Amino acid sequence: MFFVILVSFCHGLYSISGLGTFMYQKEVFKLTPEFITLISGFIDFPWCIKPVFGYAIDNLELRISKTKYIVFVTTSIRFMTLTIMAHFALPIWGFYAFLFINTVAYLLENIIAEYIQVCMTKDQNSQEGGMDNPLPIYFGF
Repeated sequence: MFFVILVSFCHGLYSISGLGTFMYQKEVFKLTPEFITLISGFIDFPWCIKPVFGYAIDNLELRISKTKYIVFVTTSIRFMTLTIMAHFALPIWGFYAFLFINTVAYLLENIIAEYIQVCMTKDQNSQEGGMDNPLPIYFGF
């Protein structure tokens, strides 16, 4: 139960940046909440086709062994886009372009992190002798 609360708390902290971007669009660009929600739907569209990206990355991962570098690159891209958005007065199209790039980078980071977690779980389960443990390592036990 503790881990569920911890993950929920961290997810809530992570969503604070969404509140900031929402208020920025409302105050600076003078957009209505309805239009902001519409644009957010288009920007978050890559999450709707995440299984396609996941399948492509899984097939690509067979050829790439340095997944930690990919996570570092996508995290760096996200950091740079958020930094640029925070420090420069971008026009509305630039703001949404950087927001879309940030969303795609976060999607790729998420898919690769899940891939790494699955690989680590398989390795740990094979080292412990298969499925003798009724609760697999994937769930943190």
